[in-house]
Amino acid sequence: MSVNLVNNDLLGKNHFENQRNRNLRGHTHIAHPLLKKEIKNGSDSILGFLNSTILNQARNNRKKYLFELAADKCYNSSNSYSFSEARECENQLFSRDAVLNNINNFSSHVEVSFQDQHERAVNGVNCARVYYNQHKTQLLKMNYLYRYYYYFLAKDLFVNSCK
Repeated sequence: MSVNLVNNDLLGKNHFENQRNRNLRGHTHIAHPLLKKEIKNGSDSILGFLNSTILNQARNNRKKYLFELAADKCYNSSNSYSFSEARECENQLFSRDAVLNNINNFSSHVEVSFQDQHERAVNGVNCARVYYNQHKTQLLKMNYLYRYYYYFLAKDLFVNSCK
């Protein structure tokens, strides 16, 4: 018994077309889980890029500034603070610092922004092919445009403004 691989759906000419059609649903109110996973993976990739580059640099610069401020304000010999009081003073400086909190919350802002941009792009689309094309366009924008937009936004907000 011979198997004709060319006419087989798995390996035929239209393999990718058939795979795409299997992954799309007729109604687009509920996106296919694989498409949602693609957006989540893209978002995670960009957030990892931001966290390992500019946000890490901004966080370290701010912590350096706060440690210097704590050394001056909390651990200074002119204060009559005990070591435990000075340590609490330092903890209060770190926990109440608005810039450090904004740096830490920037990732969640970006993640919500990606989800919102994707939902706006595919909202109201009732054709599976158009939905798929809008989805792919949004993935490309995330990877090639928004990645650097948020990088330079974070750099401008947290690194350049602190100098």
